[in-house]
Amino acid sequence: MVKVKIYGTEYPIVGDVDRDHIVKVAAVVDKKMNELAKDSPGMPIAKLAILSCLNFVDEIMKHNIKIGQAEQKINRIISILDAKSGK
Repeated sequence: MVKVKIYGTEYPIVGDVDRDHIVKVAAVVDKKMNELAKDSPGMPIAKLAILSCLNFVDEIMKHNIKIGQAEQKINRIISILDAKSGK
């Protein structure tokens, strides 16, 4: 168990990853919530948490699109190289 502080509240976290990873993840969440709070002073913590989640999921989805596009390009290059090598 690792105790982390996110937006002023301490949370005990248990996970299958090492302590440093949990601390880093919590720090990213804390930073995002504090950034959003600066832009929207007085916003309830639950709304800040939801907005943080929405931001993170948006980033993940955008990265997944980029990864999919990169995989398509790699597969096209592999097909071209296979065709040129006679496979």
